[in-house]
Amino acid sequence: MTREAGFTLTETLVAVALLAMIAVAATPAVRGAVTANARLTEAAGKAEADLRAEQVLRDLLGAAVRADFANEAAFTGDPRGFSFLARPGGGAPLSVRVAAGRNGLGVIAAPWPGGETSSETLTGPDAALAMLYFGDPEGLGAPRWYEAWPGPAPPRLVVVDMAPGAHGAVRRMEITVGAGADLACDYDSGLQACREGA
Repeated sequence: MTREAGFTLTETLVAVALLAMIAVAATPAVRGAVTANARLTEAAGKAEADLRAEQVLRDLLGAAVRADFANEAAFTGDPRGFSFLARPGGGAPLSVRVAAGRNGLGVIAAPWPGGETSSETLTGPDAALAMLYFGDPEGLGAPRWYEAWPGPAPPRLVVVDMAPGAHGAVRRMEITVGAGADLACDYDSGLQACREGA
């Protein structure tokens, strides 16, 4: 009696049972790998957003100008935000407000002394933020740390502390304030230049 080539029903059922057991054993590992990949992608996206927020703040604060003659232009700050004048790229001055809110860290900017306001959110809503300021507002003594900056002169340094991340570390941005140039002119927003003779 000869046997035809192929698998018997018993052999096929045993193979299917083994494959099912392997699939059941591998499911948690696959699920864990997918979850880890999602967490890694989320963390990378948050880190990229934090770096972008820091770069925007560095650009704006690096272009801060001194404008002690105008009350609305004085640098002021508190633990939740700060306001100042900036002249990014040497162009038209902007009145800038950086503040922590329900939606995260936001920037509101408008041409100074008046114009259409634009806003942008730099961080996600889960970012609990606090600001600190280092400098000497009166220019008379040694610089020190302030939770609220009295102005009008800008601080030397602005620190933005973000909420602890997944590993419990606080993300800290330490940003030097430029304020190298005085904005002591009668600025014409239409001409985008100082008026003649001012």
